[in-house]
Amino acid sequence: MIAIYIRLTFVTILLFSLFTQAAFEQSAQLVVAQNSDTLGVYEIFELTFQYKGIFKNPWEFADIRAEFIHPASNDTLRVGGFYYRYDVWKARIVPTKVGEWFFHYQYFVHNKLIAKGSGQFTATPSDHPGYVRISADNPFRFIFDNGEPYYPLGFGSCNNFNNFGFDGPERWELKSIGKPGFPSSNSINVEPYFETFGNAGFNIYRWSNDNCSYSVYERIGIGENIYKARESILLDELIQTAVKNAFRIIFNPLNTPDLTEPRFVNDSLRVNAVKRYLKYCNDRWGAWVDIWEFFNEKSTNKQWFEILVSYMHDIDPYHHLLTSNPSYIAPNLFDLLTMHEYDNGDNSNTDRNIANKKNKTLREQQKPMVFTEFGNQRPYSNYNPQRYRVFIWTAFAEQAHLILWNNSFAKYDTGGVGQYTNVYLGPEERQETKIHTQFISHFPIKHRNVALEVSKPNKVRVHALQADDDLIAYLYCFADRPNIKSGREKDNGAILKNMTVKVPVPQNANYAIWVDPESGRVLDSFEITSGLKELNVPDFKVDIALRVSEKERLRN
Repeated sequence: MIAIYIRLTFVTILLFSLFTQAAFEQSAQLVVAQNSDTLGVYEIFELTFQYKGIFKNPWEFADIRAEFIHPASNDTLRVGGFYYRYDVWKARIVPTKVGEWFFHYQYFVHNKLIAKGSGQFTATPSDHPGYVRISADNPFRFIFDNGEPYYPLGFGSCNNFNNFGFDGPERWELKSIGKPGFPSSNSINVEPYFETFGNAGFNIYRWSNDNCSYSVYERIGIGENIYKARESILLDELIQTAVKNAFRIIFNPLNTPDLTEPRFVNDSLRVNAVKRYLKYCNDRWGAWVDIWEFFNEKSTNKQWFEILVSYMHDIDPYHHLLTSNPSYIAPNLFDLLTMHEYDNGDNSNTDRNIANKKNKTLREQQKPMVFTEFGNQRPYSNYNPQRYRVFIWTAFAEQAHLILWNNSFAKYDTGGVGQYTNVYLGPEERQETKIHTQFISHFPIKHRNVALEVSKPNKVRVHALQADDDLIAYLYCFADRPNIKSGREKDNGAILKNMTVKVPVPQNANYAIWVDPESGRVLDSFEITSGLKELNVPDFKVDIALRVSEKERLRN
């Protein structure tokens, strides 16, 4: 969307160089405007450059270089400009510190300086916690710049020019996924989509270029790069709306393997074309992004990754986290590790599968583990609230992070062995997500996995985390678990009764609470003292959650 300018500071500059290129008028005027002179820290500041002309390729016509300086800290943010549409270019940043900011810009064409200017604005305090970083106290977890814990749980999805399948009908006869998201009779646009899922507690969205969605580029390669104006503006709108609803963005720019085939790694023309595209993404969307994920289920050799990682480190003023999918080729180069998993294990092993996959991936790397795509696989339907609930609780307790593939355009089964069914994030799943995110709220980032002993280990597995003054345990009854394939079926497993669990109650923890993860109902709560305690587990059928913490923290 075009910014609504609160204050327009027009700087009219007579272009003082003459060009032989017919598209550039010799005595043209450049008009520059800023969107505000006061804004909150981590809010978008934009410069808009307007020049009227006819351009063969406006995407690579002008080279805009902008530098933003915070004198109080000596911090400097450098970004480039980008073509927006018609006769408009922009440069955008977010100020990362409170106080006065000064900027200057230069406008080049074919390496010749045409115009320059300067200005200033003020960044005021806001409640924005900053960008996502890796915790120094726990290498498997994330925090924000201000030190607050961040436990990502989100999704990616198909979208048809920012229309999304939402709470779609039952279509059990569906035999081929194709490009789902489009046939839904319940499609909604970007605003209610992210508002609804944000209110449910989802907090990260994965944008994957040309992956069941539109692409922002038309051509990358030898010669000039050409991008897409309409699609890029749509992506501005999508990301801006997601961020407004408390989502963080993992941005996946490359989905075309031939661009970075190993045989092209020494081809400077191709390498520079890919670099220019990454710079376009960084300049245009970097202010909103938290994690760059180079590829989606595509790969290349380590030498290419060395080039890409080094280049992003050079141009990204915010030092966002870097990864790719798959990440096993060059794990030492990435800040976090990723994998895609579509689970078809039977329900007695739903929790164990996540734990095993995570442990195998992290065996040699002390880094966060993110499933950047996760869901069900045949014979399981995309609509299976019980499996979904076990997925998200187990992943959290195993210090892994899920980004699901949301196919909520319809509830369906698919034909064909091995086809992915993904996840239907409907009202039940959103309610389960809200219960989960509220339950884990304010859990300290410095924690570790602990083993808890239950009196019926042949029936129940426990996944538990312990901090210095807090503990969370998730208990899953795997024994005699009916292998239901979809939410149409009912779990008729027996109620588990008369079980105990030994809990090492942390120092300063003084209150315990048992919750039903499906309904959110409190099954028991009581005051407690530190030390090893044997607690009675309330009767349950599928799963149950325990938190032992400070009473005041649980109130918040």
